[in-house]
Amino acid sequence: MATDEKNQILVIKSVINYVKYKGQSSIEEVSSSDDAVFEVEKAKNERAKRKIAELKLAKMNGEVYSADTVEQVMTEMLVNLRTQLLGLPTKLAPQLQNITKEEAELFIKASHFYIEKDFVPLRPPKFCKYV
Repeated sequence: MATDEKNQILVIKSVINYVKYKGQSSIEEVSSSDDAVFEVEKAKNERAKRKIAELKLAKMNGEVYSADTVEQVMTEMLVNLRTQLLGLPTKLAPQLQNITKEEAELFIKASHFYIEKDFVPLRPPKFCKYV
C-alpha cells in the first residue's frame, strides 16, 4: 500500500500499483501457459514421429503393406477367381455328360476344391513380389 509521510493511505496510487502488479502477474501466467502449450505440441509431434518410425520399421520387416500393394494383390486374386469361375461350365460340361447326378455333384465339389485352394492361403509371399 502506498502511504504518504503521515502514514495515510494513498488510495489512487495504491490502486495504480495494484493494477500494475496484476498486469505483470497475468503476463507471467500467459508466458507460462504458452510454455505449457508448447510442451504439449512438442509431445504430440514426438508421438507422431515415433508412430511414423514404427510404421516404417514394420514395413521394412514385412509386417505391414501399403494399401496399394494390398489392392494389387487382391485385384489379381479376384481377377484370377473370376476367370476360373467363368471357365468352369466349359471345362465341366464334357466331363459331366454321361454320369449320374451323384457323380456329377462329387465332380463339381472336387472342382470347387481345386479353385478354393488357390485363394485360402493369403500369406506374405503373395505380397512379396509387389514390395
